[in-house]
Parts: sequence; C-alpha cells; structure tokens
Amino acid sequence: MSTALIMIITILVSLICLVLGLTFRYQRKIACMTGMMIAMALGMTIGLMAGILLGIYFQGALFYSTFIRGTVRKPCLS
Repeated sequence: MSTALIMIITILVSLICLVLGLTFRYQRKIACMTGMMIAMALGMTIGLMAGILLGIYFQGALFYSTFIRGTVRKPCLS
C-alpha cells in the first residue's frame, strides 16, 4: 500500500473513533433518533471504506471485490 492510502485509512479510522468516543461520552444527552442517525452514518462510512479498500486491493478484478463485500455483512439485529 502506498503512503497516501495508509494516511487516508488512518484519518478515517481516527475520525470514526472520535465520533464513537464523543457519542459514548455524551450518551445521556443524545436522543434516540440522533443515536440512530449516528449509527447509520457510521455503518455507511465503514461499508464504503471497506468497499473502497477491497476495490484497491483487487485492482482489475471488480468481481472479487464486489463478491467479498456483498457476502461479508453484519447480521441484522432486528
């Protein structure tokens, strides 16, 4: 991996950790709907980040990155 890619991954992971830390710190002040919005935004960000990283890793083989990202999912908790 290149240095720029490692820096981007580091920045994204640190921002995700910052949001999780602030959410945990102020959890009593966060309403239910706000918590769901934070969870959806984090889930979307992590999914996009994983898809982009798989696309970079499997350059030229779009089938493999799409197949792996499509089959590796978190179970629905509803």
